[in-house]
Amino acid sequence: MRFHLIDRIDVIRSGQSLSGRKLTSRSETYWHQGPDGAEMPSYLILEALCQAGTWLVLESTGRSRRAALLSVGSVEIASVVRPGEVLTLDVTTTGLGSDTAVVSGTVQVGSRLVLRALDVMCALIDADVLEGADSTAVMGDLLHPTAVAA
Repeated sequence: MRFHLIDRIDVIRSGQSLSGRKLTSRSETYWHQGPDGAEMPSYLILEALCQAGTWLVLESTGRSRRAALLSVGSVEIASVVRPGEVLTLDVTTTGLGSDTAVVSGTVQVGSRLVLRALDVMCALIDADVLEGADSTAVMGDLLHPTAVAA
């Protein structure tokens, strides 16, 4: 994962769920101008949630398998994200097989719902195909040095 949209993993329950965060900053280059000021594009909010799902798959498979997006069942965009807001990314797996995974999740800012995605289907591929095990381990350790793993 070369473009990182998740800054911290707070809790991982292997094979079940992951909770993480993304701190937004005005210095990032992806902002677009909405009617009321700078907004994070909704497709990048969805990408952040999908990256959280990828980390859930990675950790649930002992970092041996990585999720590659196949389809998204549904997406609800509930509100916009402004510079400086902290996204809370919560993802759960509703199915984790040998070749596919299905995850669903929400993105919130505080108690405000930003995005909900249901039935995100992913193909599972060998983790080393996209990125070496060493760099994945380094990034994983940086993202959740004190995460609670169950």
